[in-house]
Amino acid sequence: PDIANVRWMDASYNELIEITGDIIKLVSLTSLNIDNNFISELSDSLATLCKRNKRILSNNSLRVFSPTLLQLSSLTELSLSNNKLSELPDQMGELCNLVCLYVSHNTLQSLPDSMGRLRKLRVLDIRYNNIRTLPESIENMSALERLQAYCNDIERLPEGIGSCSRLRVLRISSNKLSTLPVSLGNLVLLETLDVHNNKLSFLPDCVCELSGLIELHIGDNEISYLNDKISGMKKLQTLKANSNGLQCLPTFLDSLTSLRYLHIRNNYIRTLPETMNNLQSLLVFDAKNNPIHFPPREVWERG
Repeated sequence: PDIANVRWMDASYNELIEITGDIIKLVSLTSLNIDNNFISELSDSLATLCKRNKRILSNNSLRVFSPTLLQLSSLTELSLSNNKLSELPDQMGELCNLVCLYVSHNTLQSLPDSMGRLRKLRVLDIRYNNIRTLPESIENMSALERLQAYCNDIERLPEGIGSCSRLRVLRISSNKLSTLPVSLGNLVLLETLDVHNNKLSFLPDCVCELSGLIELHIGDNEISYLNDKISGMKKLQTLKANSNGLQCLPTFLDSLTSLRYLHIRNNYIRTLPETMNNLQSLLVFDAKNNPIHFPPREVWERG
């Protein structure tokens, strides 16, 4: 049969060990999914697909980023998650049309500086690796909207991250962060910030300056009090501060007029402020495993 007009091909969950030269017959192919196979390297025939725009190679056995992929300059989406990659090539920036890059669940220890040339990249998923630092060139990734970097070994974020002005979701939980860069406060479009399970001892001003934030996850750190400036986060709907060292809740909590979900379990809070009664939007209040002995009656009567 004539397969020249095939545009979409899904060969995932098979037992493929290689991609043969016959793939060059798929001259109209725009999307190729070979997830969950046993492919350990890519043949040169894949380079003939340079006019195509999507490649999914997750859950295979790739140990090396194939130079063949670097020839696919028109590639817009590349998924290499759940492989055995220990590094990305210095020429990564040559994939200048990438919009989405997924490389989670590998053994990466760093990202090349050339990543800064991926100026069209909107989604970067580097979860579950061994990455210690992010490149300073991240400041040039001006289109980035979602960065998922949790479960790594990151000790600091570069100041340049504050230049990612379109960033809406930043998930960097389960790392080794003890501070956050001041420039973080420049991310005026940021809606979700997840920094739980790090080594933060306080909530810095730069977080409280994120007036558009809707979700804030700061649990499993070493935070003993909430920064007074959090009162300016009028759009905040979810605040998760479980398993910290919190000893009290601030009286200005009622200034968070959009708050719907408040999680403070596993802390050292003994009293609740009466101003909590003014949280008219609150739907879920989880205060399990605290030594609370004086909850205002009005709070509990509201359920």
